[in-house]
Amino acid sequence: RITFSETPPVFSKPKVSTRRKLSKDEFESVWEEHFPDEDEKLLKTFFLKSASETCRSKLGEEYSKTKAEVDSLHSVNKELIDRQEEIQNILENMKTKEIETNESIEIVEKTLECFKSVRNE
Repeated sequence: RITFSETPPVFSKPKVSTRRKLSKDEFESVWEEHFPDEDEKLLKTFFLKSASETCRSKLGEEYSKTKAEVDSLHSVNKELIDRQEEIQNILENMKTKEIETNESIEIVEKTLECFKSVRNE
């Protein structure tokens, strides 16, 4: 027969990653360890500039696309608000017309009753 203990099992916590961002000097020293000559430094500079320009252009494209979408959404939102106001005005007009119609019906019914009573006399 299997029994469980009254105390729950203890799970070990995962190790926290001690990875940290390298400072520029540390980055340079790591790079120099692997690529010590001047040609490699030129390549590094070229790759960094190329990556920077690529990222900048892609980020610019994404920004422009997102800005266009946001502008479009603002435009649609403004149209919706305008249409909502128009619908609200139409509903208010319908309510006033309904009230006027009901009042007119009451007047006609009272007039009809009056005519019937006069006719019966």
